[in-house]
Amino acid sequence: MMKMRMVQTFWSGKRSLMHEGFGWRHPEYHLMAWALSCLKLNEQGFPIVLYTDSEGYDVLIKKMHLPYTEAIVKYDDLPCQACQWAYAKVETYSIQKEPFIHVDSDVFLSQPLSESILESGLVAQNKESGTAYYREMAERLLQRKAKISDYLEEGLQKESIPSYNMGIFGGCDLDFIHDYCKEIFRFFGDNKMDDAEGPISNVACNVVFEQMFFAILAESKHRRVTCVLKHTMPDNGYTREEFCDLQHDGKKAVFHIIGGHKQNATICDLIGKILIRDYPDYFEKILSLFPSCNLRLEKSKASLFTDVSIQKCMAQYEDFLLNAERKWRNLSNDRLFELEKKVSRCLNFLNATEEEQKRMCIKKHPYLWIFTIPKTWLPGATELLGSRLQMSGLKKISDVVIIPTLMGRGLKEISIDDLGFNIVELSGEQIAYEKLYASLVPCFNGKLQNNTEEIRKCVNKEMAYLLYQGAVLATT
Repeated sequence: MMKMRMVQTFWSGKRSLMHEGFGWRHPEYHLMAWALSCLKLNEQGFPIVLYTDSEGYDVLIKKMHLPYTEAIVKYDDLPCQACQWAYAKVETYSIQKEPFIHVDSDVFLSQPLSESILESGLVAQNKESGTAYYREMAERLLQRKAKISDYLEEGLQKESIPSYNMGIFGGCDLDFIHDYCKEIFRFFGDNKMDDAEGPISNVACNVVFEQMFFAILAESKHRRVTCVLKHTMPDNGYTREEFCDLQHDGKKAVFHIIGGHKQNATICDLIGKILIRDYPDYFEKILSLFPSCNLRLEKSKASLFTDVSIQKCMAQYEDFLLNAERKWRNLSNDRLFELEKKVSRCLNFLNATEEEQKRMCIKKHPYLWIFTIPKTWLPGATELLGSRLQMSGLKKISDVVIIPTLMGRGLKEISIDDLGFNIVELSGEQIAYEKLYASLVPCFNGKLQNNTEEIRKCVNKEMAYLLYQGAVLATT
C-alpha cells in the first residue's frame, strides 16, 4: 500500500457546532455526518488528520472522540469572512508535504478508493459542466471588478466554465497543488478578503476560487485530473437519487450530501440509521450531546413527563394561527398579490445606497399579527417552535410575526427578536427610515451604546431581514 494520508478540515467561522447546523437540518445531524464521514475513512487503513479550530477540537475530538490519527488546531484566526468557508480547506491543501486525499465531511466513502486514484497526480470527485448557475456565480465577481489573474478571468468568461467538484480532492503532485493554493492566496490578498469592508469580501465565492480556479489552472498547465466518479455532472445536476440515496449504502462508492439535500428529513434520518447500525457507540454519544432533543438520555428523567405540557403550549400557538387564518379568509387573491408585489420591493432597499435608504419610508404589513411567547412556556416548547421556524439556537426567540400570503399554507411565520419587534411597532404608521432609525438608537446599550457605525449596521441588517420576509414594506 503506497504512502498516503486522508485529511479533513473543519472551520467554525466563530460559530457554535452545538447550536449552528452549518447547512444541516439540526446540529445533531451535522455531527452525525462528521462521525460517519470520519469513521468510513478510518476503515480504509490510512492515517487521518483533522485540521480545525478550537471549536472543532472541543466538539469533534474532546466530546465525540472521533478516531483521527492527529488533530491540529490552527484556524482560530483565518484572514477571511465566515462566508468563505472553503478558504480553510485551501489552507489545508497548502501545508501538505506528502500525498493526500482531502474528504469533505458531507462525503461518505462506502468502498475503498482504488490504487489508480491513490497513485494519481491530481484527484477530484468528478468533473463538472458549467451552466448558467455557475455563470451567475462568476459574473458576481467580474461585475464587481475583482482582481483576478488574466488567465483565470479568461476561464471565468467561457460559455461553460471549467470546474471540478472537490468533495474529494488531493493527489501526489504537491508542487502543482501548492501553486494552485498560492493563486488563491494571491486572489484573497489582492481583493482584501480579510477586510469586512473589502469590495468582494462578503460575496461568497467558494466554488469560484476552489473549484473553478483549480480547473482553469489544471487546463492551462496541461495537467490530467483523475476523477473518482468518471462521468461529468452539470453544475446544478446533483440529484438525491444519484448522490444522496443512502438506502443503497454499500452499493455505491461515494455519497455526497450536497447543498440543499442537507435539509432533507429522510436523508438526515438515514444518516442516523447507518450510524447506529455500524457505529452505535458514536450514535449514542452524539445523541447525549443534545439532551433537550433526546430526553431519555438526560441524567434526570424528570423532563420525560413534560411532553404533554409542551404540546399544550404548541396548541396555543396553533390556535393563534387558526384565528388569523379565519380573520384573513375573506382577503382576495388580488389584494394578496398586490401585497406580494410590495414585499418584492425590498430589493430596492437592499440595493440602495445609505443616502437613498434614509429617504425611504417604512410601514408595517397591514395584516401583520404578532404572537408573543408567554413567560409561562416551558423551554422545550420554545425550542420546538424555534426548530419549526428553522432558527439557529444562537438567536433568542421571543416573538413570531405572521402575515397572509398567496403561497403554502396561506400564511408566513417570521421569528423576530427585540430589535425586530421595536421596528415593527414603530412602523405601525408610515415613518421615514431615518426617523425610525433615530428612534431605535436609544434602545442600544452596553458596548454598542456609542458606536454609531455598528448600530447602523445592526439596524440595517434587521431592516433588510424584515423587508425580505415581508413584515414591513418600503416605499420611496
